[in-house]
Amino acid sequence: MTAPLRHDGNAGRSDTDPGGDRWRTFSRAIDLERTWLGERKDVRLTLADIESGAPPATPAVDPYWTYGMAPGDDQRGHLSWMRGGDEPWRRENRLLCDMDRDIMQHALEPLCQAHLGMAVTDFAGYWEDHSVSAAHVLLKLWAARHEESAAPPSELHRTALHMALHSLPGAQPEFQDFIERYLRTVLHEWRAIGRHPGEAWVEQTMAIVRSNHSGNTAGRELDRQEDALLDDPD
Repeated sequence: MTAPLRHDGNAGRSDTDPGGDRWRTFSRAIDLERTWLGERKDVRLTLADIESGAPPATPAVDPYWTYGMAPGDDQRGHLSWMRGGDEPWRRENRLLCDMDRDIMQHALEPLCQAHLGMAVTDFAGYWEDHSVSAAHVLLKLWAARHEESAAPPSELHRTALHMALHSLPGAQPEFQDFIERYLRTVLHEWRAIGRHPGEAWVEQTMAIVRSNHSGNTAGRELDRQEDALLDDPD
């Protein structure tokens, strides 16, 4: 069966089920496919084949679907956006006192404590088929760290660097501290593969970032900084 997305799934969780056991049992019995109905988000619900063994792996979150950017949307492929920063959702989670939300927030709190919480809601859609958050890229980079002492930068390394330099307007003071912290964290992962951008490169790059706003040439200058790092690792 199919059903338009017109409800909040949290509404199905009862106060009389604080541990969520009945909700989890229900979620195991239902398969949900996130789809599109034209330009609108839609879902398709089917009964899960519980007797066949382990359920299929849950698909990864598609932020384009979450934010309602349908395939063919003109914004796909060349935008970045932020939804509020980390403090609003942390306060909301504390208010809700929900076990599963607490577990997820606990996992992300080290980022917030390191003043990298904006990475959770800082998204980039530089590709038409997928988009990612800065936190997603950073965690994926950590999880896939190369064992070799030296290796060429992977596409993940390049994506993390590009997000550090381009995903937020660096000319706005409220973003500058986060951008520099995120950039230095990403560059630490570059050093793990034998790339050692010097402090001069970082200072020069951040000076360009602080002048970066829509409509000027700072974006192209930052592209050249990326190229310089790729061409001259030392």
